[in-house]
Amino acid sequence: MPNSEAVVEFTGGKMPLPKLSKLLTPNGSIRYMRKTGKGCKVHIGDFRDYARQHYVPDKLLGEAVDEILTNREAQKEEMKRHKNKTGNG
Repeated sequence: MPNSEAVVEFTGGKMPLPKLSKLLTPNGSIRYMRKTGKGCKVHIGDFRDYARQHYVPDKLLGEAVDEILTNREAQKEEMKRHKNKTGNG
C-alpha cells in the first residue's frame, strides 16, 4: 500500500509522512518495498499493528482495517481473473 494512502487510512492523517519514513529504515519496525517509479510502499500488516498501538485507540479501527484488507484482496483476485480471461500478463 502506498505510504500516503496508509497514513490516511490507518491514522486518519495524524501521522506525518516524514515520521513514517524514519520507521521504514532497514532496522525499523515496519517492512517496506521500494519500487522504481512507483514510490515506496509500506507493508500493510506491520503498519496496521503500529497504528493500533500508537495512533488509534478506537475499537473500530480493527473493523476498518479488515475491510480495507478484504477490498484489496478482492481487487487482486479480480485482476487475476481479468488477466486469465483476456490472456494479458
